Amino acid sequence: MSGTSSGVGGMSPNTLALAAHAIGVLPPPAGLVGAFVVWLATRDKPELAFATRQAKEQLNFGITVLAATVLCIVTMVGVFLAPVVLAVGALFSIIAAVKASKGEPYRFPLTFRLVK
Repeated sequence: MSGTSSGVGGMSPNTLALAAHAIGVLPPPAGLVGAFVVWLATRDKPELAFATRQAKEQLNFGITVLAATVLCIVTMVGVFLAPVVLAVGALFSIIAAVKASKGEPYRFPLTFRLVK
């Protein structure tokens, strides 16, 4: 994927994808909001397909991390596992951001793909 075409606010698709993933480092729901905004801004623009796909991927991953965190807290193991879930989520988001900056698509492991 090339990151040379101009997109939303003059940003390239790679930069928009990087932004979606970088914002995903924040704990839910903040990371979800950022990815959702990028997805909404790019979803109807074919020239920004890479950014749209990566924002959607980050959004699905954020939903999965939020669900796992809530599950940990509800089942009373949250004191121990919720911070681990959030840290692993941040780590995967950093990996995705680095790949997106190079124009490489990233697919998160163990993710519920609810947003199609």
